Amino acid sequence: MYIVSRLIIGFGLPYAIVAGSSLIGELAYPKERAILTSLFNAAYFIGAIVASAVTYGTQKIPSDWSWRVPSLLQMSPSLLQVALILFLPESPRFLISKERYEEAFKVLVTYHAEGDENSEFAKAEMAEIKTTIAIELEHSKRSWMDMLSTPGNRRRVLIGSLVGVMTQLSGNVVISYYLGDILNLIGFTDTSFQAKYNIGNQVWGLVCAVLTALLVMRFRRRTMYLTSIIGILVIYVAWTISSAEAIVKGSKASGKLCLFWIYAYQPAYNIGFNALTYSEYPIDVPCEKHRLIITL
Repeated sequence: MYIVSRLIIGFGLPYAIVAGSSLIGELAYPKERAILTSLFNAAYFIGAIVASAVTYGTQKIPSDWSWRVPSLLQMSPSLLQVALILFLPESPRFLISKERYEEAFKVLVTYHAEGDENSEFAKAEMAEIKTTIAIELEHSKRSWMDMLSTPGNRRRVLIGSLVGVMTQLSGNVVISYYLGDILNLIGFTDTSFQAKYNIGNQVWGLVCAVLTALLVMRFRRRTMYLTSIIGILVIYVAWTISSAEAIVKGSKASGKLCLFWIYAYQPAYNIGFNALTYSEYPIDVPCEKHRLIITL
């Protein structure tokens, strides 16, 4: 059941993630766009905290409901989204691409101009989006191989691809899905302790994610990624050594040190792979009368 459900979720999740992060980027005021798109991924920990707290509360139920209750409660966020999705504004870019200009302008005025229909900023954004979409349509019939036709294009494709791949290979799955097995290996077999430790780890992850998102505009992207990657490397090396000492030699001190390294992983991971995964990179596009920093 869980394997099949995971496949179904894995198929639908990218659509929600791409649509959600893109809509946040469009509706967010440009000044706060990077922060809000970074906070988008931080919201994962809210669900993780709720899930870990629920399983902690249900683990002592002496029946199948100990796992049925968490499984059934997973429907709640989806039902909430389905109920509220119709209240969300439509993407201005989508509306403009369908030539629904008045609706698109109304959305931009509402979210970027405080309701002022005479806002030059909203008018300039409208012109920028129209120009961008026109350029995209002009090049839409080009071959996908054009992505690799020039050194600059190849470099962009390589960087974009590696960011996605390395986000999945950053080691977070080990903590997310195998934390119980890890704790058992290093000697912490009490299920109550495991549940409490997991809750604490998720809360700590939320704190790290939010703080990083709020500071994302203060540092260079390359600096943040390098700090994150080097930090994760050091932590995993130290964690592996500590685990070996705890498993092979039965060292309790090394086992406790592993608990520290698991917590230390959260800030290292969130600096790069959580905060920057969905952050938009703004580029400067010339407009006939204005120059705006917009996100493509």
